[in-house]
Amino acid sequence: MKALWFLFCLLASPVLAGEVQQGQKTLGQPGTLLFGTTAGGAADAVTTDGSGDVNIKCVSGCSGGGGGGASNITQWASTPLDAPSAYGVAPTGNVIGVNAFITNFPATSTTSNITQWASTTLGAPSAYGVAPTGNVAGVNAFITNFPATQSTSAAANTTGGTSTYEACGGTGNALLTNTAVAVKASAGNLYGVAFVNTGGVSAFVQMFDLATGSVTLGTTVPKMVFWVPAGGAWEEKFTGEAKVSFATAITVAATTTGTGNTAPSTGIMATVIYK
Repeated sequence: MKALWFLFCLLASPVLAGEVQQGQKTLGQPGTLLFGTTAGGAADAVTTDGSGDVNIKCVSGCSGGGGGGASNITQWASTPLDAPSAYGVAPTGNVIGVNAFITNFPATSTTSNITQWASTTLGAPSAYGVAPTGNVAGVNAFITNFPATQSTSAAANTTGGTSTYEACGGTGNALLTNTAVAVKASAGNLYGVAFVNTGGVSAFVQMFDLATGSVTLGTTVPKMVFWVPAGGAWEEKFTGEAKVSFATAITVAATTTGTGNTAPSTGIMATVIYK
């Protein structure tokens, strides 16, 4: 009888402001585990969810105030936090780090095979310094270390060229007649000749591959013979592989016949190009 009276008194006792009264809920059931009223007058200050977690509703005196129970986190691990930023915008100041894991990455890496550029088929690339074939993508190149000034002069090559022998009737270069003279006293190559006959009778220029002392006009057989018409000229060039080689020397003389020894009525002007 005393037990029943105690239970009746317990159920009938009023809930005072600021007090909570214990209720009964089976573990795992959502709902109010502790109920009553807080100092702010809100009911059901403590509830549980389906997982058995306890949720406490803050009515007053909470950080952030306003009675809504919002929390304003301004520090993390004693470090002040900056304001969050919109998606895709880099934040400023200190922010909370997030561990991110890519879960849909391709099993194998993929490659891109570019076969066209602006709807034009591209040729295969080539090694550095090797000209490509087919169409290639253009590259704008700019020379940044070009010298401030450029030399435009070119020095003439004074070595390795040919030489000339002239017989024009002056001192030291008499006209050709029936006396053998040396164009070159050693072996050489003949690249061209030009002969002028101002006389009224044709003449011949004989050339020998011998030194002057070894030539006897009318007896020694010439290597080459050129006919020069009366009042006319004869010109011939021997270039490249057509050059004429003389193994001993280049010697010339002018006569009235191709193998004779008689001097022409008028001396023959000559230009011989050799090396």
